[in-house]
Amino acid sequence: MNFDHRPITELLRGPVLHTPQGWVVLATGALYARLALLTHTIGTSPSLGKTSSEIVVVCAFWPLIPFLMFVRTSGPEFRPSVATATYLAAAAVAPFVYAGWRLHGA
Repeated sequence: MNFDHRPITELLRGPVLHTPQGWVVLATGALYARLALLTHTIGTSPSLGKTSSEIVVVCAFWPLIPFLMFVRTSGPEFRPSVATATYLAAAAVAPFVYAGWRLHGA
């Protein structure tokens, strides 16, 4: 089904819930929401940024990146693809990889 001229709710109820790429997008949102809540609650900054407020901003906006990549790489038919899901997962963990690289001084 072509989702180019369909409402966004059909995209969310369809491919996001029923494809591996969509599951990665949902897991990314859940991961970053938990990290933002943890950072805001504890008040300490993990190694992703300098202050906890920067972490909350990254956590609020980074899940949009894998979602937009999902729409760009999977559309307009949104067929299930494990390769695309792996690509999206790599994009989802990019801030953690960068933080680890920065932390270890590579």
